[in-house]
Amino acid sequence: MKHLLHSQLTYCLFVCISTLSTYSYGQYTPFKGANMILLGTSLADKEALNAIVTVLTEQSISFSIDRNLVSFKAQEKPSAGNDPFVFEGFLSVNAGLVKLTGKMQHAPNGAQSIRYVPVEYTTSKASLQRLGFLYMDQLAKKLQPVLHGVILYKYQ
Repeated sequence: MKHLLHSQLTYCLFVCISTLSTYSYGQYTPFKGANMILLGTSLADKEALNAIVTVLTEQSISFSIDRNLVSFKAQEKPSAGNDPFVFEGFLSVNAGLVKLTGKMQHAPNGAQSIRYVPVEYTTSKASLQRLGFLYMDQLAKKLQPVLHGVILYKYQ
């Protein structure tokens, strides 16, 4: 009986630790609600920043750098009948971890104001949140080979 109780307690502890570590560190596939992409790298921060700048330049993405934070914008050309939108992204590099976040800037035709929508992985195929997240995911996959890292998805 004592052995059975010890085994159940060990199993319960293992499941709790596994569950907590999965949600606090991220997952390897996008999940509903994920709004951040992390890339681990073995490169020094300065080298990682240079690699990121190279990829952004190759992709013709305009950007600015302030210390270890890269801000960039990418405008999507509207398809017939759709309103234009702009993706605003932020990349930070710190201690071998690259964080990628962003928001969508949307100005419907004829509107006087601009609406900002944070990116997020959703199941709605045509939502601005999903479009922004998918753009961010494509960029992360282009950065992965030069950073020699693993992509993780996270909610924060």
